[in-house]
Amino acid sequence: MKKYNSRARKLDLSAKFLKMGQSLQIEGDLNDDVDISMLGTNLIFLGSLALSDEDLYKFSELVSMFTAKKTIDDLLENNDEFIKIFKNHTEKNTYDKIIGDLEKTKEEEEEENDED
Repeated sequence: MKKYNSRARKLDLSAKFLKMGQSLQIEGDLNDDVDISMLGTNLIFLGSLALSDEDLYKFSELVSMFTAKKTIDDLLENNDEFIKIFKNHTEKNTYDKIIGDLEKTKEEEEEENDED
C-alpha cells in the first residue's frame, strides 16, 4: 500500500484550485460577470493557502468568526429562506438534509424566475 503524502496532495489541490480559479476568472471576464471573476480569485487564494498550514489555520479561524457573526446577524433579521432552513436545523437533521433543502429552494427560485 502506498504511503499517504500530505505535501503531494496539497500541491495537487493547489494546482486544481488555481486552474479552476483561472477558468472562472476567464469566464467572468468574457461574460462581464464580476461575481464569477471574484469566485475565481477566491479559488486562486485558496490554492495558495493549501501550501501553508499556518496561513490555512489562520484563514479558517477568520472565516469561522465571520460566519458566526453573519449567521447571528441574519438570524436576527429572520427574513431569509436560507436562514429559516438553518434555524429549523436540529441535531436529528443531517447536512445532507440541509443541502437538500437548499437545493430545493434553489430549484423553486429558478422556477419562479422562469415564470417571469
